[in-house]
Amino acid sequence: MNAHDIHPIAYLWPGAAHIWRRGSWAGLALACAFGFLVEGLAAATLVWTEWLPPRLLAIGWSFVAGIWILSYLEARADWRRLAQEWTSRDTRTLAERQAAWFVEAQQSYLRGDWALTERRLHDLLRCDARDIEARLFLATLKRRQAEYAEAHEHLAQLDRWEASSPWRWEIDREWQRLRESVATTSSQDAAEQTAAGAESVVDAQQLPPDVSQASDSVHPPSSLPTEPSTDAIGGLRIVGATTTHEAVQDVPTVPVIMKDTSPLPSSQCPGSHASSSETSIRRAA
Repeated sequence: MNAHDIHPIAYLWPGAAHIWRRGSWAGLALACAFGFLVEGLAAATLVWTEWLPPRLLAIGWSFVAGIWILSYLEARADWRRLAQEWTSRDTRTLAERQAAWFVEAQQSYLRGDWALTERRLHDLLRCDARDIEARLFLATLKRRQAEYAEAHEHLAQLDRWEASSPWRWEIDREWQRLRESVATTSSQDAAEQTAAGAESVVDAQQLPPDVSQASDSVHPPSSLPTEPSTDAIGGLRIVGATTTHEAVQDVPTVPVIMKDTSPLPSSQCPGSHASSSETSIRRAA
């Protein structure tokens, strides 16, 4: 009996369909808890009526009804999917469809269409959650997609199944490849971080010195505000002259470097004044 031979009446008991179709431990826990709750409330209502007051009985039966309704609503999606499969025109058996899906997954994987590959593998796992080949294939796909956490989860699940012993060599090989991929990715990330740190150090060394810091180191800031001014005297440029006598006295003396004091041509001194002859020529023009 395959997974599609389950009757829809199994959905009337919460958790029963999940146990039958997927072997779910959560479904088993839900089914057992629901059964104990119904039996206890039935005994307290019909046999030992003095156990619980009527108010607690009403709350308990309301809780049972809520669980049943939620389970019914959750099962409607599976009912619709089963109805579509039963009424579909595909006359192939489930085994034939699974074989076709696996071949399609292999072909799409070789073409590089990993999205279609993942969909077909999930279709196989929905039909049979213990499909060893499909789950191993999905672990390989997740490793190639650098989704190492999901690949680790699938391989760990394969290790817990005794039915996966014929594929032990393939599973161990996939574990080894996964560890190598994780180590390679970690080393690449460390190399990128090291390269980024080296580039930042080189950029910091290539930056020009801060002019304001250099000026402050030579001329300590005074308490009085200064007004910078520039004078053109013999080709020398004096910056930072103060406008008050007290501020000038506070400025330390700096050795003066003697340079050529011959006047520069007027074309090279945009701040110098034109001579009187040049002024007369301009006025005549």
